[in-house]
Amino acid sequence: MLNVSEDGKEMVRKLKEEMVSSIKEFNDDFPNNQDVTIKKKTTKSGKVKHRLCLTPYIKQDDPQNIQMLKNEIEWLWPNNSLLDILKEADLRIGLTQELIRMTDRVAIDPKVLQERLLLCLFAMGTNTEFKKVCAGSAHTEADLLYVKKRFITPEGLQHILTKLSNSILAIRDKKIWGNSISLFASDATKFAVWDGNAMSEYHIRYQGDGVMAYWHVDKKALCISGQLRKCGDSEVVSMLTGLLHHGTEAKIKEHVTDTHGQSFVAFAFTYLLGIDLRPRIKGIGKIKLSKPDHNFPKAYYENIEPVMGKAINWQLILKHYDQIIRYLVAFKLRTAEPEVLFKRFIVENRNDSLYKAVVELGHAVYTGRFGCKYLMIKDFRIETEEAANVIENWNSGNHFTCFGKRGVISSNDAIEQEMSILALHLLQSSLVYINMLMIQRVLKGRKWKNKLTLEDKRALTALFFLHLNQYGTYTLNMDKRLKIDKEE
Repeated sequence: MLNVSEDGKEMVRKLKEEMVSSIKEFNDDFPNNQDVTIKKKTTKSGKVKHRLCLTPYIKQDDPQNIQMLKNEIEWLWPNNSLLDILKEADLRIGLTQELIRMTDRVAIDPKVLQERLLLCLFAMGTNTEFKKVCAGSAHTEADLLYVKKRFITPEGLQHILTKLSNSILAIRDKKIWGNSISLFASDATKFAVWDGNAMSEYHIRYQGDGVMAYWHVDKKALCISGQLRKCGDSEVVSMLTGLLHHGTEAKIKEHVTDTHGQSFVAFAFTYLLGIDLRPRIKGIGKIKLSKPDHNFPKAYYENIEPVMGKAINWQLILKHYDQIIRYLVAFKLRTAEPEVLFKRFIVENRNDSLYKAVVELGHAVYTGRFGCKYLMIKDFRIETEEAANVIENWNSGNHFTCFGKRGVISSNDAIEQEMSILALHLLQSSLVYINMLMIQRVLKGRKWKNKLTLEDKRALTALFFLHLNQYGTYTLNMDKRLKIDKEE
């Protein structure tokens, strides 16, 4: 099922060969690499420390054609609302029809039910009150509350999100967006909620009580997974859950994370899943590369000796190889809660033999498949940063889309909070779907034929809001007055 060798010795042999090859290649390249240096620093006690240093990137210019393309889309389709976007996606894909099919004995007129479902999903995704959304329409707040209770569930939302993601993959023009859909990135964003419920926790970094929405997004803004998490939940668990259980047709081969992805536990498990983990490294000066064994020839690493660490304990990995695989299978089959399984792999269990084996495997993967390559190849680092910036752009869009009540989720019910996050996911993915159709329509015109350069295509994304009117449209009627004065 995992497509890994049953023989732990075979896995060790291949990984050891990768480590030797990567270290030797990095060592040979280091004297000629102008972007990477090792600097010495003498402490007050006279001890000499070595730190890796990377030359900062030069900021890339914004491609002019991309801004021109967005301006033309704004001119062709001006002042759209998010409700218009959701409606168009539904009419093309049949999202609300999927929700209706999952419920028996529907007595409401199909057209009326479709309208109410769209208003419900829009209100949940934007965090707007039902009373405000149905104002001026034939529907009432009670109608929307009934439809929500009867037809909308987390499972149903997950189902239509999978269908929407697969539809985005199906319409994506490879000549415009490229063939690669295997590089994804993940990150979390915090939403404020009322305190005093099971999900709300204080977040040290963001400050304040809230919950986390954890996203998995590819380089062209396709989001395949959105999860509601507690602020204190392990981000490694959230990342692996999205990688294993996204349910879409996307095939993930490389995955970029924020600094938390430097976890050696994450490196170990993603390696066994056949995924190359690529975290964005914050403390670059503290990087240490592991030696393949204690007798590793010094000639293979003489130029980078100050950043070389301890040798890998392969025997410890072999001893626990089968047990590590069992944990990974249990995680994939969901025979136990992920948080329960991964309690064995937290820092508090540093003295546990199984934890040590997983960390050793992570060190080996980090050196052989990521660390040397990250330090040696500038384009690899830039691509990693680009993917991480895409997920940051998605997080910024969350606050544009979820504008109601200042972005504060006002329910204390965990299921309601989850549905709010999934509805937000649905709105933004619908926007990506419609934007992609618009972009492809414009680029097929004679004016834009062969106009985009490779640099333009690198910066092309389907997640932008230039042509949207965030709060909808307002009609000013100067002839209509409020009847305030007493009639004579």
